[in-house]
Amino acid sequence: MRKIREVLRLRFELRLGQRAIARACSISQSTVHEYLNRAAAAGVVWPLGEEWDEQRIEQALFGERQVVKRLPEQVLPDFPALHSQLQQHRHLTLQCKRQPQTVLTAWLVEILPRVLGYHF
Repeated sequence: MRKIREVLRLRFELRLGQRAIARACSISQSTVHEYLNRAAAAGVVWPLGEEWDEQRIEQALFGERQVVKRLPEQVLPDFPALHSQLQQHRHLTLQCKRQPQTVLTAWLVEILPRVLGYHF
């Protein structure tokens, strides 16, 4: 939960500075600065009326919540199969790029980079 109301109260009632407000609310000074700037831009004045609940304050400062599009789910490797392959071929390492010797290393070199976005 954001501490916007408390930040505004400490600033306008007690006339505290941003560092003192940050310490009192256990938030960063940059967060205090952002809240105060957003309140000034939104025209929020202290004291807040009774109709100003936390949801309305947040809506005034930050606007409507936007739904973040999720990335498509990435397929994770079959870790038990990887483990068994590594147990069967103890001489292999995960850094065999130049001459893949087993299905595992070929899979690691060709498939894993696409799945995890990591390139050997």
